[in-house]
Amino acid sequence: MTGLGRIINRISEECEMDTQTRGSFMVRRAGRLACLAAWLLTAASLGAQTGATTALSGLRVETGLFTFFAGSQRSVKVTITEAGAPRVQSRVRIVLLDAAERVVASREGTLERGRPVAFEWPLLVSEPQTQLRAVVTSIGLRDRPSAPIVVVEHIDANAFTIGINFSCAAARGQSSSVEPYCPGGIISTFTVGQ
Repeated sequence: MTGLGRIINRISEECEMDTQTRGSFMVRRAGRLACLAAWLLTAASLGAQTGATTALSGLRVETGLFTFFAGSQRSVKVTITEAGAPRVQSRVRIVLLDAAERVVASREGTLERGRPVAFEWPLLVSEPQTQLRAVVTSIGLRDRPSAPIVVVEHIDANAFTIGINFSCAAARGQSSSVEPYCPGGIISTFTVGQ
């Protein structure tokens, strides 16, 4: 694992612990914002390590709340696929939140064409059903624009079914004339650096 990977994993561990162990909503929210800022600053070193410009572009996709039936063979799966140019690479963070905005699970990974980032979370909760939403953040070099596609599925192995709850396709780069397609969700972009 590279030095950058170790740093990002450490920040991820600290941020996840911070958002799950503090008491009030305001502290959790502030903790998430501080963690996001630290994560963005760390991701800036991606450009420095590759010798490219340090300007980064980011994309954030948020779904609405979905209701899922719980059970031993049921799960939620979030998959991000890169549809951009070859050799485009970005750092992705997937976070699942419950109806009270508490983090129930998260995962990070490196997204590139032919290497999707996927995360499956078993629906082993005490209630017969639960409500969850996903927040996906992707950060990469601005001069190598990413075009991620985010899909949220529910899987019921007992009934041999997989259902798509949400699908969102982002535009290819900042100057793209293609509008993002994200029904039922919010998509936002941001830039860090020059």
